[in-house]
Amino acid sequence: MKVAVTGGIGSGKTALCNWIAQEGNKVFSCDKIYGELIDFDHDFRSRILEAFPGARDADDRIDRKKLSAIIFEDRKKRELLNSITHPLIMKRLLAEMGDYMLSFAEVPLLFEGGYEKLFDKVIIMIRNEDERIDAIMQRSGLTYDEAIARIKAQANYDKVPINKYYAVYNNGTLDDLHDKALYIIRRVQEG
Repeated sequence: MKVAVTGGIGSGKTALCNWIAQEGNKVFSCDKIYGELIDFDHDFRSRILEAFPGARDADDRIDRKKLSAIIFEDRKKRELLNSITHPLIMKRLLAEMGDYMLSFAEVPLLFEGGYEKLFDKVIIMIRNEDERIDAIMQRSGLTYDEAIARIKAQANYDKVPINKYYAVYNNGTLDDLHDKALYIIRRVQEG
């Protein structure tokens, strides 16, 4: 069984996935796969640099901050990057998940890419916007406006039919989130 964990930036996906992994479950990450492709796959890196020459650093590699600045200022460029990266990331992710009876994957842009149908179950992290903004600014060193731009670039979870999926409300402490992780693992396993 393949379970996707998704939600907007700053919603707590990674924290939930860390708790799920600590409970002995296999957890994968699209962001980790993306990083590995950027760092180790020459063809992948070349395609991105060809499409976004302004993201090139002095060592002829991808400067992720420059790339982020480019794509979050222009929806069409963001869509171009997603069209290059998403198919490769998802192909690799699903191949890696295929070896396990139960596995979880952190998939940030699940609904944006229409990938929800590739998973048996979906967990959506929900968190209020102010807390998300604070989390993004602290974690990534972004300004308020940059954090808002990233939130607006993703799916509006108010429009996702949450009742079709498992929802986890991240509105408390890390200990609360751990308790919710234990609960959601049981719910997913029970069906």
